[in-house]
Amino acid sequence: MRAMIARRREKCIHCHDVKVAELRHQQDLGEFERSMIFTYPMPSAVGIDVDPDDQTMVRSVQPGSPAAKAGVRSGDEIASLGGREVLSAGDMTRVLELLPQQADLPIELHRDGRSIRASLHLSGAWKRTADPSWRASVGLAGPNPGFWAKELNAAEKRAAGLPADALALKLTFLFPQHPTPIGAGLRLGDILVSIDGLRRAMTTRQLHAHCQMQHDYGDTVPVVILRDGREIELTLKLPEKPMRVD
Repeated sequence: MRAMIARRREKCIHCHDVKVAELRHQQDLGEFERSMIFTYPMPSAVGIDVDPDDQTMVRSVQPGSPAAKAGVRSGDEIASLGGREVLSAGDMTRVLELLPQQADLPIELHRDGRSIRASLHLSGAWKRTADPSWRASVGLAGPNPGFWAKELNAAEKRAAGLPADALALKLTFLFPQHPTPIGAGLRLGDILVSIDGLRRAMTTRQLHAHCQMQHDYGDTVPVVILRDGREIELTLKLPEKPMRVD
């Protein structure tokens, strides 16, 4: 934690810093697992989307989710979850954090002046979300490819002959001391259009998260770039071990 703070201009600790420090310690002990980054699940992990202005109000329910199967509806007010009073999404997140992978979670709802009790059946990897790129801790999960890039907008994609939903990340920065981009022959201005055969649009953080969650240190990753109007196939050789700066 001291090393993290020492590198910053603003000497403050963010909430997520504590969890990152805990996970880094587990990594040093050889006890880290990728599933550990999915901490403090949002209500969406069980299928509930809450109103941002009134976080006890259900804005929508994901079809087929544990919440939908339990009968939760749009417009319901969540009074309690797991026996704890709910005043905000943070209260729900705390309850979800403490649950095991398999659990029956009691929920109390207010609907049309009535109190309704139900139970959410949770099983499998329900804490794991499809896009973990927003989590600071995803950086501990595995290697990153060593560059930042800017996603092309629709007009820029069209000018490059790419569809609007295509992966199109223009390299803007190569990480100093990182062996992967230079070793692969990447250059600033290259447009990444495929990774692991995936050509769907994603941000740089989402691409990093893909590498970190799907690949181990030392792996090779096939990519395709667009350079001077033609596609070139390259191979990224990811670092053999974590590149710690502290």
